[in-house]
Amino acid sequence: MIIGTIIFILGIILFGVGTYLSGSSIIKVNKWYNYKADIWISNEINSTGGEIIIVNVSKNIYLINSTELGLINKSNIKSMSQNSIANTSTGLTFIIQKGSYYLVTFSNSTPSIYYYYAHESSLLINGLILFLGIIFGIVGIIILIIGLVLKPKKVISNEIK
Repeated sequence: MIIGTIIFILGIILFGVGTYLSGSSIIKVNKWYNYKADIWISNEINSTGGEIIIVNVSKNIYLINSTELGLINKSNIKSMSQNSIANTSTGLTFIIQKGSYYLVTFSNSTPSIYYYYAHESSLLINGLILFLGIIFGIVGIIILIIGLVLKPKKVISNEIK
């Protein structure tokens, strides 16, 4: 039973650490700058390679290499933008390589678009810690239950001497 309790507590600690690290490694941004006329850009995103960017809209948002920013307009932006790896009804996901990038959108006013980014390797490591926490927690509970079920029963003696 003691081993089950220790494993369960270790699982809770790993789960907590994994949750905290995962949350702290994801950066949420909602800052847009008017580049020109109706073109809005994000902060410059400098990548060492392997960063993940998730945008909370699925249309009219483009990831542009910073060297091509001055060349974009509504007619050529699709051909100049990086392809997303996932496109759902609620957003886009990009994995970017080494370089500098901007998210670009077209709007008459400041966009209310959030984007999130994190390094892929940190998400994988933090996810692994979180997963191990869940596994340890489940194993700890199972060992606790087995310990309670198999615990030797105390025999009460009714013998009178």
